[in-house]
Amino acid sequence: MFCGFLIAIFSIEWKDWRNHISKNITLIVLLILALVFGLFDSNEQNKKDLDTSNSNKNLLSQNKELLSKIDKYQNDLEVKNEKIIDLQNQVTNIKDYSYYALMNAYGQDITPGYGISYSSDLSDKMKKILYEFKGATYVKNDMSILPLIDEVINEYPRFPFGYCAKFNLLSSHNDKTWKIYAVKALEIFKITTTLEGHSPAHDEAKKALLEILAGNS
Repeated sequence: MFCGFLIAIFSIEWKDWRNHISKNITLIVLLILALVFGLFDSNEQNKKDLDTSNSNKNLLSQNKELLSKIDKYQNDLEVKNEKIIDLQNQVTNIKDYSYYALMNAYGQDITPGYGISYSSDLSDKMKKILYEFKGATYVKNDMSILPLIDEVINEYPRFPFGYCAKFNLLSSHNDKTWKIYAVKALEIFKITTTLEGHSPAHDEAKKALLEILAGNS
């Protein structure tokens, strides 16, 4: 009878233990499946993240290349614009100064002599302002000619020797404003000396002005 009791108890405990194991196995299986699918999902997510990262890198690389091309295009455009502006300035200089670039200090584009005479409004005025001494040309040191010089400057603003005459006259009378007219004359000589066929008098005057202004800077 005791043995039968033990057998009955064992049967009950075995049944409970088996149920316990069965439940635990089910739980373990579920945990394993969750872990497997979790790892699978994690790998899939990592793969997606990697693809997204690579895609972003490609976009950044393409943007960088595009920006580089835009910069190069802008630089090329700026260079072309500078060339266009330079050509426009050259055309303007030729149009505005080529006529005066041919003239000497007297406003003449030929040298009179040997039966050749030359007369114009500008040259007639400059003859009253300048004089020759031992082969060199000078401005008369007489303030009474200042209004005449101003006429030349006002009527022929692109003729550089009018400004030269005024700077010479003012500097000889210690008028500090002479530098204004020396600078203006030099600005014009820097243009006229680049034009083909210009009078050598422009090169000489430009050189003299550079030395004078350098010594009074």
